[in-house]
Amino acid sequence: MQKKIDKSYIVTEFTDDTNKTVHYNNILDLLLNASEQNKLAILGNGGQGKSQFLKMLYKDLYQNDKLPIFISLQDFGLWQKENAQKGLFEYIKYLTGFEIDNIKTKVIIQTNNLNNTVNKDFYLLLDGLDEYCGNYRNLLNNELFRNKLNFNIVTTSRNTCSMYLNNFNLLNIQIFSNKQILKYLLYFEINRMQINYIMP
Repeated sequence: MQKKIDKSYIVTEFTDDTNKTVHYNNILDLLLNASEQNKLAILGNGGQGKSQFLKMLYKDLYQNDKLPIFISLQDFGLWQKENAQKGLFEYIKYLTGFEIDNIKTKVIIQTNNLNNTVNKDFYLLLDGLDEYCGNYRNLLNNELFRNKLNFNIVTTSRNTCSMYLNNFNLLNIQIFSNKQILKYLLYFEINRMQINYIMP
């Protein structure tokens, strides 16, 4: 059973480098209709909802018949230490069995020693660049950020790692206004009252 992600809890407004407001649906439309590679970085403080945003994006891309792969960079870093500094694409194969063709941006799925090519748009979602071990960031840069790849990449990070994102379009999570905070508190309180009414 697929877990439902309630968008009421997800941050949906961002600002770009010109301080223009960008909405979640604008980001989704950009990625779904891209004719060339997009590299986006979602920046914000701890606890602002970066990971939840990326999970919602994963779900929406998948429901639009795309092929997103969600990677926790913190988990990848731990795996990398135990596996002789192997790269990200080897980690993806370890997790999923998928082999990524960097040139054609197709995914080869190995099943029972048979190669099946899946012709779907591929999206790489990287969560927590700031949590990725600093000693390995150069390796990741060499493999991914500095190489010319054809597929879309979205990463999340705290602002402290923005220097690693020179080739990315940066979007900052907007700080909640008092009106938004009150709206969310009211939403939570209504849900709590409904639960208490159903389960006294």
